[in-house]
Amino acid sequence: MKIFISYSHKDREFSRRLASLLQDKGIATWIDDRELNIGDSLIEKINEAIHQANVVLIVLSRNTSNSQSQLSEIAMAIAARKKSTKQIVSIVLDKNIALPFFLKDRLYIDVSGKRGIEERVEQISQTLQSLPTASSSKSEELSAIEKIKIEQEMLAFEKKAFEQKRLLRTQTVLASVTGILAALSASTLLFVTNFTDINFDFLIPSHSFFFGTAIGVFATALAAYLNRKIHLGQKQKKGSQNAQ
Repeated sequence: MKIFISYSHKDREFSRRLASLLQDKGIATWIDDRELNIGDSLIEKINEAIHQANVVLIVLSRNTSNSQSQLSEIAMAIAARKKSTKQIVSIVLDKNIALPFFLKDRLYIDVSGKRGIEERVEQISQTLQSLPTASSSKSEELSAIEKIKIEQEMLAFEKKAFEQKRLLRTQTVLASVTGILAALSASTLLFVTNFTDINFDFLIPSHSFFFGTAIGVFATALAAYLNRKIHLGQKQKKGSQNAQ
């Protein structure tokens, strides 16, 4: 975990001590008067440090509202927070100070009732160590996104498999109906020609076989027509779903 400490220069003594004690507890800190060198670009270095930090620690006191440099750091931290899982944590030093409106919905640690700096730092350290790091939060976020994608792909696959199964079942039913119609046609023709006095010479003389064949062809054509209608209906349904 890496901590960027933002503070008013009037609170420099507390902030330096805070950074030192956090370092002693194994928490890496970045504070300007220790990290900046002569000739460095203040804005570039501070902006870079904020983006590299997991947590931006804002020391809030009655001096904050009059510190343009600290207000600029807070603005940069909020802008960086929108593009990452960076944590912004405020430390309230003084009692009865109004939190800036853009920090009211952020986690803050109230140490205004603590007397010694060591006691304050202990509370701050415990809170910071309980926070998830930006990398672990990002990893959890990516894992959740990947899980959603996998679930969506599985649903799409299951839907496609179900549609194929339904189509196969429909085709099987149509084939069965075609066979049944053809068999009924042949049986009916055989019964009529052998057990009734009906004469089929008006169709094709001595070729009543062709009549049965014609009925079979008609049944097959009917099944093919119904099958085509089902296919077209499925395509139209799929097209409307894609459009949505």
